[in-house]
Amino acid sequence: MSTTIPEAQRFAHVTRLAASGRLLTLAGELPGEGAAKGARVGTRVSADDGSNRVQVQLTVKLAEGGEGSVFQTDVAGYVAKIYKRDKLTSDRLEKLRAMIARPIRYKGVCFPEAILYNSANEFVGYLMPEAKGVELSRSVFVPQLLLTKFPRWTRKDTIQLCLTILDKTRYLNDRRVILGDINAANILVVSPSEVYFVDCDSYQIEGYPCPVGTAHFTPPEVSGKDFKTFLRTQEMENFAIATLLFMIMLPGKAPYSAVGGSTPVENIRAGAFAYEGGDDTLPPGRWGFIWNHTTFKVRRAFYETFTRGEPHFAPAKRYSAAEWHALFSAYLKSASNMLSNDPMAMDIFPTRRKMKKCKADGCGRRFIPTEENLYIFCDMHLKRPSGTTAYRSYGHQSSVPASRSIVSAAPQTLRCKNPSCRRTFTPSRGRSSEYCDDCWRNVGCRKCGYVAAKWMHDERNGFCRRCYDEAKRLAPKYPASSGGKVAASSKITARSAAPASPKSTAPWGAIAGWGVAITIAIIIISAIASGGR
Repeated sequence: MSTTIPEAQRFAHVTRLAASGRLLTLAGELPGEGAAKGARVGTRVSADDGSNRVQVQLTVKLAEGGEGSVFQTDVAGYVAKIYKRDKLTSDRLEKLRAMIARPIRYKGVCFPEAILYNSANEFVGYLMPEAKGVELSRSVFVPQLLLTKFPRWTRKDTIQLCLTILDKTRYLNDRRVILGDINAANILVVSPSEVYFVDCDSYQIEGYPCPVGTAHFTPPEVSGKDFKTFLRTQEMENFAIATLLFMIMLPGKAPYSAVGGSTPVENIRAGAFAYEGGDDTLPPGRWGFIWNHTTFKVRRAFYETFTRGEPHFAPAKRYSAAEWHALFSAYLKSASNMLSNDPMAMDIFPTRRKMKKCKADGCGRRFIPTEENLYIFCDMHLKRPSGTTAYRSYGHQSSVPASRSIVSAAPQTLRCKNPSCRRTFTPSRGRSSEYCDDCWRNVGCRKCGYVAAKWMHDERNGFCRRCYDEAKRLAPKYPASSGGKVAASSKITARSAAPASPKSTAPWGAIAGWGVAITIAIIIISAIASGGR
């Protein structure tokens, strides 16, 4: 795609660092210096885009960071960044001039558009489009904040978020702009399709490096190096892109998180990726379930990128933003089909393995794999010697001793797995042997009416997934389920559940009845004994 971009719109291909700059000493004022966050300023500066110079007024101080402060201006849709005195250098000024000479005008990319000067005509900062939204690090990368900030999101939304970010990244990379410092603080999210890139003045263009970076996003070939001393390559950028996508899909979980006592940096250098490309070998906890529900092609792409020795681990073989975009576009298109196969397929935080389709002739029922059955057959059609259990590693099946016998597919009396049912039943053809026919009956969500199998709603006390998530936020307005994995992991308690049915008092009624009978018998026996005497 980059070959179709006119050369005039692309920054020059440079392999040598630009010369180091010198500190610029101000004779005039530093606009807004000393102002508190939220304070009104009213200072005027000059904005020069290389063709025109206009007056701009700083109005309110919005934020302050390590390099400088951001101010609201009287130009609608634009804000100003004013550097601190010790950050005003000649090479920074030359870099901004180079960036403005080949303007980037792309929605959501807050690229510098004009250089700002004080009343003494001294360089003090730059003008850029205004950003909106909340940082990835304060929303999507923190599971609890993700559920709070974007409560109605599903996995389709996180996939779309990846596509939106990839679209902007690809646009910049095609113009030889290297983001360099890709991290969760520099990307703001309004919605899955509205995202803003900030701190764009740190991007690498031509011989001007990106001087900062984050360990999780730094590839093994430059791990531990000073970012100011080298120019990043597109291959290094591709590593950071893959890491960002992984941490969006597994919210906040870095691909090289500490495992087995090693640090993330050590794991990056060793290419020690804790996830595997197959379906059945899962990391523990919720991350394994999220990984399991991801499409095979996306899982495989991550696995081959982050695991040493795999086809896409070498820098030159890493996926580009365009290639990732194609993978995630296919993922989004498959969402409806995945949902028809498994109602939990688009949950951001699924609570179990994804369902499989039984491969036995004439069956085709979908079942939830367990540690005792990772085969491609449901329990009704699984035939293997008693005392063995299914086990799969790297996609190959084998048998290992089991703690209890699992016999073949002959119909038998089972107990329904639904904690709200637990009745005994004989499996019928066409149904999973884990749930009785009644629990497979279609029922509507008690709030919105969404139709699904009864056992699926029972896991959430009669709610569909969306309404259940809302119930958790509004607890204790809605009661929690009296059983099931989802309710067990929820903060909602069962105290507000509906009153127990008369069945629940039956054992106590029986005990009371026997007590009365025994008391009457004792009285009669005592009376007879007294009469005998």
